[in-house]
Amino acid sequence: MDPLATVEAYDRMMSRVRFSVIAKRILKLGIKEGKLLDVACGPGHLLVALARLETDLRLYGMDISPNMLDACRRNLRKRDLPARG
Repeated sequence: MDPLATVEAYDRMMSRVRFSVIAKRILKLGIKEGKLLDVACGPGHLLVALARLETDLRLYGMDISPNMLDACRRNLRKRDLPARG
């Protein structure tokens, strides 16, 4: 399978996960400010969910796959959220 097609399929599959619930649980742990690194962020759905919440968090994502990072940037930009790098 083409690596880009694999990323797109994974992105579609992960879009079904309720990352908003996970993001709210992170806030319940008291993590509401500072820096948060999502290691192996994939297409960035958790970062998107966290960015939508009212926090003072600086969010970072990293992934070994450049194609996944591209998908993450696309998903952030689709929702008018800042994406750098």
